[in-house]
Amino acid sequence: MTVDGAASENVEHRCQFSVSDEEARTRIKLPKKLIVCCDGTWMDSDNGWVKGKWCQPGHLQNPTNVTRIVRAIASEDKGHHPQIVYYQAGVGTGIGSYNQLVGGGTGLGPAENVREAYAFIASNYAEHDRLVPNDSIFLIGFSRGAYTARTLGGFLCAMGVLKRHAMPHFYEIFEDWNRAGDPHYEPMFFKSYFKHHKDVKPIWPSERLAKSKKHRDAYLQQYFQMLQNLNMTQRASINCIGVWDTVGALGIPVWFPGAHSNIGGSYEDAGIANITLAWMMDQLAGNTMKHPEDFRHHDWIQFDDELLDTWYDCASDWVEDHKGLSYKGWARGKIYDSNTFPQSLAGQKTRLPGRYHGTFYESGSEDPHRLLEDTNEYIHSSVRARIDMGGNGVEADSKKVFPNGLSLTPLLTSLWRRLTGRSVSTYQPQNKRQPLHGWRLEDGHKSHEQPNWDIDMSPDGSTHEVTWVFEGDGKVTRRTMPEARLGRYERYLLQKDQELADKIEFTNAGWKWTMKEEERPQKRGRTWPFADACRM
Repeated sequence: MTVDGAASENVEHRCQFSVSDEEARTRIKLPKKLIVCCDGTWMDSDNGWVKGKWCQPGHLQNPTNVTRIVRAIASEDKGHHPQIVYYQAGVGTGIGSYNQLVGGGTGLGPAENVREAYAFIASNYAEHDRLVPNDSIFLIGFSRGAYTARTLGGFLCAMGVLKRHAMPHFYEIFEDWNRAGDPHYEPMFFKSYFKHHKDVKPIWPSERLAKSKKHRDAYLQQYFQMLQNLNMTQRASINCIGVWDTVGALGIPVWFPGAHSNIGGSYEDAGIANITLAWMMDQLAGNTMKHPEDFRHHDWIQFDDELLDTWYDCASDWVEDHKGLSYKGWARGKIYDSNTFPQSLAGQKTRLPGRYHGTFYESGSEDPHRLLEDTNEYIHSSVRARIDMGGNGVEADSKKVFPNGLSLTPLLTSLWRRLTGRSVSTYQPQNKRQPLHGWRLEDGHKSHEQPNWDIDMSPDGSTHEVTWVFEGDGKVTRRTMPEARLGRYERYLLQKDQELADKIEFTNAGWKWTMKEEERPQKRGRTWPFADACRM
């Protein structure tokens, strides 16, 4: 009786297992989204603790926008596509002072970062049949992390996604790709492969093409085709390469006010970083599509919208904790002086919208005789607002005015800034030696030397006939640059800010004007007249 009962239970268990197994086998699997996020130099959200100096307490590292994007990505979108995220800390975040100084200061280590990120994609990527699209790939990066993302994108486009059985040969294939066209380099992969696979006819790309800079593209095409013939790789498309504050940020480049880490995040005052974060999220989520009816879930990233509230509240709490500061309003967050040691060792160069030149392929140096074409540049409305609101220009970080974070009273800090020429000026990007010198703002106002409350932004995020016109000397890519359209997250952040701001100060030519509560602009049909992934 007992034996028969046990046997019956086992049969029933096997039947249930077989049914569920068959169901899983026949169920259509939705494509995944593989999202690689590469942080900037010295940035590490995995071990984000900054040690205290000179008897000051340590503190959590201020997260970059890469970190905040990673934390905002939902585990799956509304169409039930899994969203799998790989976060990579920036160069210079390894163990030991030597690694941090040399890696962060010189950028050593990007090749290793590219290999690690590629291994994540190769381990998770899957091709599907004709009924289901292939997995989607998104590459995101800030600063030197942007270099990693672009390099990874270049390798994926040239060599595809290696299949798992080919990954032991990844280093050889990567070096062959990286050194293609080098007359002093001997390609490694095919000779090594055929040495251990004598049953396969040894055919490899032309060595003449491999050592020719002129025929580099033809060689790589031949190389990829032979990898396919050996069933070593699969072609894959990239949905997005989202990089910011980098010369390589072409495609939909938008200029914002701010320094390097204002745009990428990590400063204590996150006023500007919140605006750039909202813009990045809008671009990645598809919120600015011209034809929303063409939206497909697997082409875009789904975010947890509530986290935008959390980050804004964190920024507000920081202002509350610093009693000497007043809330400055949207687009008027602090612009930090990013040209500090050791970055200052590399020198500085003013960003010039509309005036970027091409580079020589081999050396990477700028070609002074060739302007880039069709750069598709825009100016963010926060630039216009910061000008109209009389926002501050670059300000020194009070914690970095003296070495090792030595804390001083505001009076002594102010005196030191004046003695060293670091006193705060009004934000005027059109002045000489500034990014927008030669460009004139056309938005219906005759002058931008006084506060202009009538900045019009329609509810759908578009702006009315706001453009920048070049009237200076020299050549530009095009003589007009339009203002960028605000997306859903940007409009939400602006609306939230307008409800909380109760005092806005304007300082210009030695006089101060404080807007009274009853003089605040009406919300209907207009936003606050504040108005930055490039920087100015």
